[in-house]
Amino acid sequence: TLQVQQQQTLFQRRHCIIKTNDINWRPEDAPSALNSLVGATDRLRNVRDDRAIFLDIYIVVTAKVVRLVQVSMKAQTSDGFLDPVWLSELTGRFAEEALVALLGSLEGRAIAPAPWRLANHLAVQHALAPAQAALLGINAHINYDLPLVLYEFLVLDEYYTTAEQIAKYKHDYFRVNRLLRTCVQPIVDILIEGYNCGLTKFCTRLPGGRKLIEIVAMEIIKQWRRHVWWESMRLLKAHQSGHRSRIRKIVRRLDKRSGFLAQCIASPQLISGRWFGGVGTCRTPHLFGTKPQVWPGVVPGSASIRSITDLVLASDVISRQDNVEYVKYDNIKNGT
Repeated sequence: TLQVQQQQTLFQRRHCIIKTNDINWRPEDAPSALNSLVGATDRLRNVRDDRAIFLDIYIVVTAKVVRLVQVSMKAQTSDGFLDPVWLSELTGRFAEEALVALLGSLEGRAIAPAPWRLANHLAVQHALAPAQAALLGINAHINYDLPLVLYEFLVLDEYYTTAEQIAKYKHDYFRVNRLLRTCVQPIVDILIEGYNCGLTKFCTRLPGGRKLIEIVAMEIIKQWRRHVWWESMRLLKAHQSGHRSRIRKIVRRLDKRSGFLAQCIASPQLISGRWFGGVGTCRTPHLFGTKPQVWPGVVPGSASIRSITDLVLASDVISRQDNVEYVKYDNIKNGT
């Protein structure tokens, strides 16, 4: 109807639309993920869109994975990783989730996961400090995307998913924490120099501030990633047992938990974005008890679920060719 079209147009005007048709939104490995992230970030940064903030720091991590894989291929050394090729493939598939969420936001479509809805909504409005915007993206990507992507890989490779292979994956998964630690200080520099983040500046001026940021950030990330690993194992166990209702329950739990963490990160009771670098005039659109589904300014969740959740909720057929092809379930609705 005309009213719906007008609402959609108004929604898109509030978003900085960039050229999207020449970006690979579904990368297959770490190098292609890096190219996609750089392309999207440069364009968002050029139009001063805060959705670039998380992608900018994500580039730091992805670039390190790319270098790790390249070195391991040339020098026959893996820096302690047992399967760097798997890490590269996982990185590409992992990046796809963040890119798909961004593309949906740019096109004004519904974003199914609660943490991504809030992360993109507030970034568009410049409502928060850059550090908060970055942390919102990190929360959504780790606490929602990562367990589902891990689970997807295990299901796709079910024939090879022996206890020994899972042990190798687990080793590499937790060794990534060492790589992430080396990313903290470059990310701090990006927030200060690239986005003039007052909150980050304030913290670095404290005695031992930079080291404190690294310690706190890594403690949070390690706890999140530890929780994610065991959630992915629960998903795999439910899949192997044929308990689809349990899979749906776990997915809803992931959405609820990461959505609540997003509310905490963005809460005005925690940090005021206008005090520490936020230039927008809007307040964060929720209280702790507000359900993500009723956040204002967000297109209602009437669109199809993204491919990863489609796979989790309706994993009936998976085709494999030279590279993995994901069967799309375009008409499946959230939680059904």
